Amino acid sequence: MKAISLILKAFVVSCLIVSVSCGNSGFKTVSAAKAKEIIDTEKPLILDVRTTLEFNEGHIPNALLLPSQDLADSLNVIAKYKESPIVVYCHTGNRSLIASRVLIRHGFKNVYNIKGGIREWIYAGNEITK
Repeated sequence: MKAISLILKAFVVSCLIVSVSCGNSGFKTVSAAKAKEIIDTEKPLILDVRTTLEFNEGHIPNALLLPSQDLADSLNVIAKYKESPIVVYCHTGNRSLIASRVLIRHGFKNVYNIKGGIREWIYAGNEITK
């Protein structure tokens, strides 16, 4: 009976973890192709959350650098974009995922995270600038 109880508890915890990670997070994760379409049609704020060194090696044209480690303390810099579309990216999509969550938590409404980051952006044949 204890084994069944433990299995049931583990199942419930697993379901909770899956529902939290798969639930509506308030932002959209999009492909590099979709991000390019959004950039071309909606003229969003493009937010690079990598380091200065990474940014200087190449970034999406017109991107604003706001490193992920500074984001929460620097939201005033982008406060006027709370209702505007924002495309967020990093190198592989991990830091931008966290940054997207921070933006949503602070009231930003229209946030897009590029799946695969600038690596996928480049792989898709999109332009970068230095």
